[in-house]
Amino acid sequence: MAQYLQSRIEEPICLEPNEISFLRTRISEAEALVQTFESRMDELRAQTSELTLQKDAKLVEIASLRNVLAPVRRVPMEILTEIFELVPENCLWDIVSHMFILSSVCVAWRKAAHATPRLWSTLRINIDAHFLGSDYTWVNDWFTRSQMVPVDLNFYTDELNELRVESGSNSWNTS
Repeated sequence: MAQYLQSRIEEPICLEPNEISFLRTRISEAEALVQTFESRMDELRAQTSELTLQKDAKLVEIASLRNVLAPVRRVPMEILTEIFELVPENCLWDIVSHMFILSSVCVAWRKAAHATPRLWSTLRINIDAHFLGSDYTWVNDWFTRSQMVPVDLNFYTDELNELRVESGSNSWNTS
C-alpha cells in the first residue's frame, strides 16, 4: 500500500480490509485537521476584524485630537467672518457653490458663515446649473441668513445675458 501513497496510481488497486480501514482513518484525521485549521482561521479573522475596529477607533481619536490642535480652531469667530468676507464680490466662482463649500468645511465654519449676513447678500443663480425642478428651498435659507442685509439677486443662463434684480428697487435690469 505504501507504493499507492507515494506515486501516481496508474493501475487498478487491490486493497486488503485493514488497508481500507487505515486509509479511511487517515482521511478522517486529515478532515479533522482541516476543520481545526478552518476553525482557527475563523478565530483569527474575528480577531483581525476586532483589531481593525479598534485601530479605526484610534485613528478617529487621533484625527479628533489633531483637529482640536489645528491653529484655525483658535481663530476668534469675528476674525474668521472677516476672512470669509474677503472673498471678492466679483469672483469667478459660482457664489452658491462657494458658500456651500465654505459651510461644509466644519461645524465651526458653518456656524460662522451662517451667522454672517453680509456673506449672503449676493445670490447669483445659474438657471442651467441649478435647475432642481421645484426644490429651491435653499433660496429661502439664503434669504433667511441674509437677515436684514439687502440681497443682490441675479439670474443667468449660459446662453442669455444676466437678469438682475437690484435690492431696494422694483426694476429688472439685463447686463
